[in-house]
Amino acid sequence: MVFDCSRGVMVLFGGIDRDGSPRGLLFPASLVQVGGFIYVTNLALDLRGFGLAQTLDSQWAAQVTQHTIARIRARIPPVPGLCGSDDHGREGKEACRGH
Repeated sequence: MVFDCSRGVMVLFGGIDRDGSPRGLLFPASLVQVGGFIYVTNLALDLRGFGLAQTLDSQWAAQVTQHTIARIRARIPPVPGLCGSDDHGREGKEACRGH
């Protein structure tokens, strides 16, 4: 388990299962929010196959035969000062007036 304090992200990776799928997020790549969920592609790319140096996840990525996309419930707090929320707890159109 890795916790990145600068981004407030906890990433959990538990190896490769017997079907060749990553358990958890091997290398979280692109994210997209749809409704109340965030979908995260789980990149498994062994760069050694392109003649590049081995990376920290190369040996794990080489074992992946089933690729996954994670669906995580979105719990994104408002950020004061950004359109979508303000310092007074207003959200949506109310906070975006004047932007």
